Amino acid sequence: MINIIWKGVYYNSLEYLKYYADSKQNIIQSKIIGCLDAQFWYVDYIVQTNENWQINSFELSIDLNGEISTLTGKVEQGVWSINNVERKEFKNYKFIDISLSPFTNTLPINHLKMGISDSYEIQVIYINILEGKVEPRKQKYSRKRNRIYSYQNIPNTFSADIKVDKFGFVINYPKLFKRII
Repeated sequence: MINIIWKGVYYNSLEYLKYYADSKQNIIQSKIIGCLDAQFWYVDYIVQTNENWQINSFELSIDLNGEISTLTGKVEQGVWSINNVERKEFKNYKFIDISLSPFTNTLPINHLKMGISDSYEIQVIYINILEGKVEPRKQKYSRKRNRIYSYQNIPNTFSADIKVDKFGFVINYPKLFKRII
């Protein structure tokens, strides 16, 4: 088991994550609390992946400004159901991106197993908690050095060089997240 605490520098938040694994799956449980621009939130999520870090399912319990909601996702044979509704626009997507957490960067970093200078474009299910949106997004990851990865939105409206530990978990995501434990 691995325990991690991240400080959301931009989001004024704290995240406490627990990671468990066996030979067939990875299980991630996390809690995030924070506030920004008069919005406050508490997010409790569970993500299950296969041994290759591809998402099998996720469940988020969200309290945003006192309004409580749940968001669930499950993939079977490349077909995603979000809150029990089939979403064809996400067919064969392997990853999610949760807006308030650096954890979801671990998914492509560990799955892609990039060599130095390798680059990949991926499609993700982007979960924007503060805006209540779930939408398809393209991202690009490039491995610059040992444990340093470049992340970009596509089109490139944002990029950052992310430092990770030997397990692929973020240590520093400049201006957004910093690991404190």
